Amino acid sequence: MDEKTLIKMEINIAGKGFPVKVNPDERLLVKNLEKEVNDKIREYQLTYADISLKECISMALLSYAFQAKKNSSLKVLGSKLDSLEVLLDSALN
Repeated sequence: MDEKTLIKMEINIAGKGFPVKVNPDERLLVKNLEKEVNDKIREYQLTYADISLKECISMALLSYAFQAKKNSSLKVLGSKLDSLEVLLDSALN
């Protein structure tokens, strides 16, 4: 990533601004992610009105980490199944 091509922007998560540098073609992705994260935090605030904002942010982070790990595990499993399929095909032919 060439530092010269990056653009500076600020995203707002739970009322706090964070400066980020992104490729110009990632700007929309970052804005959509900002909205998605804030929506998830608001969802937790509405569902669990008795917990703090910090706890809602933590829960949102945990849900994204869980989803990322799950997706990663599925990719690894898919890769292993593809390898197994190649081995089976070569054994049967």
